Amino acid sequence: MGAEELSFMDEYLRNIRESWNKSVDSTSDKLLQIHIYDGKDPYDSIHDELNYYLNFRKAKVLEIGCGNGLILQKIYPYNRNIFGIDISEKMINECKKAFPDIQDHFRVGDAASLDYSDHEFEIVFSNSVFQYFPDIEYTRRVIEQILRICQPGEKVFISDIFNARLKDTYDSHMKWSLAARLKHHTKRVLKTVFGRQYVHFSYNYIEPDFFFKEFGDKAKIYPLLIRAKKPELYRKFRYSVLIEKNSS
Repeated sequence: MGAEELSFMDEYLRNIRESWNKSVDSTSDKLLQIHIYDGKDPYDSIHDELNYYLNFRKAKVLEIGCGNGLILQKIYPYNRNIFGIDISEKMINECKKAFPDIQDHFRVGDAASLDYSDHEFEIVFSNSVFQYFPDIEYTRRVIEQILRICQPGEKVFISDIFNARLKDTYDSHMKWSLAARLKHHTKRVLKTVFGRQYVHFSYNYIEPDFFFKEFGDKAKIYPLLIRAKKPELYRKFRYSVLIEKNSS
């Protein structure tokens, strides 16, 4: 990777980190993170979907892009062998507040350069994070790292992946939909009420075939529809993938 590419990557990741750091202190972002529907916490549904495929009980678990630990809080009552890594130091501080007895399980780091031992975890998962990655090459490096630290025969789950095959349809939908008007409203509220600028990152769209082509010789790949209770846009234009690492 050349110096120019490294400079772009460093700046992109720095912007991502700063955006999530700001969200920790922002009332508006906290409300957006919770996503309460019909009086129900959707993180219960997200946990149930993940646990259906992964079975968290008694496993050593790592979440990539753990944020403030909302999903891990659902696992914690029955399994304290949970770990999290995030690019935002403020998010990790929130995790340490939420899990005071296992604060050392949470660290700031880059998903493409994981500071964990080979085969350290039985389960690795990432929820609604891969769309923020700068490009497909960075994505490939992240998955290589995840497979390195995952035990043979065990599982990885990546959810909320933007489907590259539906990019044009999604762009058209967003241009004319209520969501586009809501984004405009969000920009105005952030600026006038919270004194913040709306930060938009170009999403990372991934072809489902990417996983087969790049990692089909290292693992079994299962693209999946999203089952959890999430906004329609998530279920319509995104997908998840279950990766089962080869036993040898």
